[in-house]
Amino acid sequence: MITRQSSIKKAVHHVHTIETNPSADSYGTPKWLYYYYCQFFGIKPKLDVCANHFIHCCDDYFTIDDDMFKHAIKVDFYMNPFYSQVQECMDWAWKQVRDNNVNALICVNAQLGAEWFRKSLWEPYRKDAKNGCYGKRVDLEVVPKRVKFLDRFGNIPVYIDKDGKKHENTAMYWTVFAKLVAGATL
Repeated sequence: MITRQSSIKKAVHHVHTIETNPSADSYGTPKWLYYYYCQFFGIKPKLDVCANHFIHCCDDYFTIDDDMFKHAIKVDFYMNPFYSQVQECMDWAWKQVRDNNVNALICVNAQLGAEWFRKSLWEPYRKDAKNGCYGKRVDLEVVPKRVKFLDRFGNIPVYIDKDGKKHENTAMYWTVFAKLVAGATL
């Protein structure tokens, strides 16, 4: 019998490698997946804005110490947002796209019920689809399988279950890649 407590422990275990403290609040996108979605959306980001020295998808990148929130971005960028600041990261990304006429490629959890997801991705996407807009502000694509994100050192986290078996940690939610298109307004 599965108890509520054991279900909670299992769910918490899935996100244990995503640390929400300020010094380690980023997690890496596997490069093959990043390159696939760059080609899929036809975007070549020049700057990874939520990275660290071990995990970054672009040669130029901001670490948490660089404080992306203090910068205006003038090139297309990639963002796998800080887990504890998703809403702030999404608001900042839209501001860059709107004010600086740049495109953004973003990797996020597909949390349709979350306010940040509805406000920043789902509602603009639905409005564009409803209006038959060819120059969409948001383009979305769900990754077909759960993603194995990288820890802050660039490794896929591994945990050992109660039977001693090793398992690679995967994302708790489905993952969405989104392209925010230059010239967009919210």
